[in-house]
Amino acid sequence: MNYHKYHKSLFLIIFFLSCFGLILSSYLLYVHYSPVESICFFGEENNCDLVNKSVYSEIMSVPIAGIGVIGYLLFILTSLSVLFKHKLENTWLESHSEKATTYLLILALGALAFTIYFNYLQIFVIGVICPWCEVSAVIVVLLLTLSIWLKRKSL
Repeated sequence: MNYHKYHKSLFLIIFFLSCFGLILSSYLLYVHYSPVESICFFGEENNCDLVNKSVYSEIMSVPIAGIGVIGYLLFILTSLSVLFKHKLENTWLESHSEKATTYLLILALGALAFTIYFNYLQIFVIGVICPWCEVSAVIVVLLLTLSIWLKRKSL
């Protein structure tokens, strides 16, 4: 397989994973501010509403779901910056995608650190797991894995 086509495919996967994460975080942000219950109620130990509307669901008055929306938007914009530039001169594309790969890796490491902290809060402080938050955590791990893979391929 052509290296550039392979590289582009990974950025496309990152784009689609990030779109799913954006939809999920947007829904959780909506539920955070809404008086209605979320569709993810699975019993007392697995309740998105208890997590998403707890005192730990905001950092300096910013909902964690809102931070997720911003993070996923950054992943989307970065991957799109490479995907839409694929018709340009190859030397520029390689330089740009290398910078984008580094940025994605830094973004994914930050998202992972945030995810680990939020999972700690869910398990040890709140005592309740939000299944949708765990889906987002899986997306973050996949984005980190793909970012590492892209970085290794660019070295």
